[in-house]
Amino acid sequence: MVVYFRKKMNHIKLKNKARIETWFPTSVYVYENLLSLDYLEDLYKQIIHLSKIYKLKRTTDLEVDSIHTIANLTENSNFNLLKDYLTEHSKIYAFELGYSKDICDRLFVEQIWFNISKKEDFLMKHIHPGSILSGAFYIKSNEEDRIRFYAEKSSILKPTDFNSLSYEYCDYKCNVNSLLLFKSDLYHSTNKANGEKVVVSFNINLK
Repeated sequence: MVVYFRKKMNHIKLKNKARIETWFPTSVYVYENLLSLDYLEDLYKQIIHLSKIYKLKRTTDLEVDSIHTIANLTENSNFNLLKDYLTEHSKIYAFELGYSKDICDRLFVEQIWFNISKKEDFLMKHIHPGSILSGAFYIKSNEEDRIRFYAEKSSILKPTDFNSLSYEYCDYKCNVNSLLLFKSDLYHSTNKANGEKVVVSFNINLK
């Protein structure tokens, strides 16, 4: 059962009694320890098994071995429980973004795929066109692995000290068993992997 709860945004209060009000925020939804360790291990084994069945491909945007253009895993029963969790958290996130309960209830996982990175593999800056929300769930990663999200480009003079009002990008650690959700038009990339990294990626759309 999905429980919806919406909070109000905070303002930044200054010492001179003025305030800075933040608008047009960029957000990333984070949920850690999503699955039991047994199921996480089963998913890893299933992904390795599927990687041997399919001939994984790389593109100019995907400098990793990926099933993205080969198969959609939404109908694979081994991913059913994960798909249920992804749907539930997408509905919660969408409601916090301001979508109506009716819209949230119509969200579903349209596509699931996995990427397997070797040392030095990476993803170039890209978005996921055609969907509403997208995300990544980390099956296996290394301490140095990061995903980077970008703010919209600005052509004005850059500040000397970037802060919460002026950051141009942010990095997240690719922690095992962690879920990241974001709007599909949010540009993101990854650094070069330090070893094997296994990620389940997905897109969320409306029924």
